[in-house]
Amino acid sequence: AALANIWQVFAEFDDDGSGTIDRVELARHLRKMELGLDDEDIDIVINLMDADHNGYIDLEEFSRIVAGGESTYQGRKLNEIRKSLRKLSTDRD
Repeated sequence: AALANIWQVFAEFDDDGSGTIDRVELARHLRKMELGLDDEDIDIVINLMDADHNGYIDLEEFSRIVAGGESTYQGRKLNEIRKSLRKLSTDRD
């Protein structure tokens, strides 16, 4: 997925335009994607995405996950999330 397309998806998730995605924003958009994630799954995902553990996901952290950042989190679920995020970004082409 091209960075410009990833940026568009990131901007959609960043509801308040702050330049970061918080837990509430991420949870809202992951739920819209209907991936069957519960609150625990969402907590795990935000902790994986939030590499510097400041409570927010920036574009670099978001891009790392979409592009295939390393993780051992329940492989299937993370791959499903990654695939869905990639689809959102490639739909921009």
